[in-house]
Parts: sequence; structure tokens; C-alpha cells
Amino acid sequence: MVLSRQEARFFVACLVDSTRDLGVDLPEGRTGRPVRYAAFDANAIIFVRHHRPLIRNPSSLQHDRKPHRNREHEDHRFKLSLYSVCSAWNFFGCHSGLAADSSQTLRVLCYNIHYGQGNDGVYDLERLARVIVAAKPDLVALQELDVMVERSGRVHQAQRLAELTGLAVRMGPTQHYQGGLFGNAVLTRMPIEDVQIHPLPYTPATESLTTYPRGAISVVVQCTNGRPLRFVSTHFQHNVPGDRVAEAEAINRLFGTDNVPTVLAGDMNSVPGSEPIEILGNRWNNAIDLAASPTAPAKKPTSRIDYIFYRGGGLKMVESRVVDESMASDHRPVLAVFKLAN
Repeated sequence: MVLSRQEARFFVACLVDSTRDLGVDLPEGRTGRPVRYAAFDANAIIFVRHHRPLIRNPSSLQHDRKPHRNREHEDHRFKLSLYSVCSAWNFFGCHSGLAADSSQTLRVLCYNIHYGQGNDGVYDLERLARVIVAAKPDLVALQELDVMVERSGRVHQAQRLAELTGLAVRMGPTQHYQGGLFGNAVLTRMPIEDVQIHPLPYTPATESLTTYPRGAISVVVQCTNGRPLRFVSTHFQHNVPGDRVAEAEAINRLFGTDNVPTVLAGDMNSVPGSEPIEILGNRWNNAIDLAASPTAPAKKPTSRIDYIFYRGGGLKMVESRVVDESMASDHRPVLAVFKLAN
């Protein structure tokens, strides 16, 4: 989203009173330079970079550029440098998604979409959207989304999937990548009441070790029974076992100590019986039976690493399964159906 200077001042004026600075520094690519970001209500995520011009073209956001000081706007509380991860129409609530089903069931899908690239090497969001729509979900936890990233054609994948599925979207970026953003997201057909983004512990990358920043996006939605539900999408580290243990412990601290009905879904990069899954099992119920089909790699899956967990009152698991889809991504999606308490 590119705004004129006048539009940006109006945009900030509309939002500044409701700003909740999450106090999170977003690592910028492999350089590790931080970018502080804030969430405005439950409707948009705006990235804030200090000492940048008030208005910038998002396509010019390159991780190797040095901060530029703009003295004309030094009196501002902070300098807006990026763009809304959710588009303007999404922020102002113009995209409400499909009408909620009147039944008292909750359908949850978890899907690592491999930044839109299928096993045939083709970037095809329409194909992914067809898989999602066919599952008829109320909530979708997505991992590995690109937003304006060079490798995937600088497409706002979160916004595009929302358009294709008829669901509202909230994006939880974890890092800058190739001039854009990369991370997790949530799709929902239910009203959103709150959004929080949490960084998770991880080992920084070195010349000999490639790792990625990890995080979780949490939304509170209003279910069809009129009660709030917390929904979390996350993605654990792929190649450092100690990181996955620390991330599971962090998830328990963040979401596993209260009585709020919560569904946690994500690519945990951990097989059943491993330490991270055992740690989560201390606070959560596993909605996916341990004997269920593996989820990765999608063509000939051999490992179960994608999960849906739940805790708190008001949720009763009805069924769960791994969706038989082998081409749209390198993971197969996981579906769980819950009955909601009246």
C-alpha cells in the first residue's frame, strides 16, 4: 500500500490513539537489523522503522539499505517506513468474509503453503485456495507466506488468499526477505476481536548455520455460540532441536496458563513422541490422532510434523484427518472439527 504524504498523515491520525506497541524487533533478513512494529487494534499491522522517511514505496524496502534520516519529519513520534501487511480495505473492515455457519461446529485447517509453490515448482495461489475452500474451514492457520517477496512475484499472498477464499486475513510476519515479508497468517470467517504477535526464541543464523526467526500470531474471534475463542498459528525451527524445545515452552507460557478456549495449529517440525510435542502435551490436547497419516513431504509423506492442539472449556473434538492433497504445497493440510458448547 503506497500512500501520499497527506493520506499517510490522515491514516496515522485515525490510528495513533489505538496503537499498541508490541515491543517486538523484527529481524531484517540475515543482517539481523531490527525493525520495531506495532499492531493497530485487531485490523492492521503497520511496520515502524525509526529514522526513515514518513512515506516510502514498499517495493523499495531492501534489507541492505541503510536508514535514511528525514529531518523534515523529526518532530513525529515515529517514522512510518513500510506498508500495511493488511490492505486498506481490510483495515477499515470492508472485507468481512463469508457469513458464519449457523451450526455449533468449528472447522479448523492447518496448512504450510510453502510460499505458494507447489511440488511442480509452480507458484499457484488459486490452487491453494481451492484446497482451502474445499475443506470448508472456519479458521485457517497458515505458515510460510510471502508478502511482496521477489521469489514469488511480489504478490501480497495474505491478501490474495483472503480474496480467493472469501475469508478475512491477519498476517504475522517473522522476518524481512527479498524486499518483502515472510511469516504466518490466520484466515477466519468469524469476527476478529483482538490480534497479538509474539516472537519465539531461536538461534540466530551464522555462516555455517541457516536458521529463521520464529513467531506466533494469535487472534481472538467471536464464535457462532457468541463466545470468544483464541486461535494461534505458529511455525517451529526446522534444524535446531533446542530451538523447538524452547519454542514449545514459550507457547505454553504464552497461551497455556489461562482458561481461555484456545486452538493452536502449526508446523511444529517435530514428530509424535519428540520432546517439543511432549512439552505441548502437558498443557494441550492433541486433536490429531498419533496414528493418523503423516503430513510431509506431501508427495510421499513419511513424517507427522503438522498439528492442531486445543485447550480450555467449550471445545469437544469430533473428528480430524490429514487432507489428501499432494501437489499444492510440500506439506499436506490437517483438518480438525470441534463441537462448540452452547
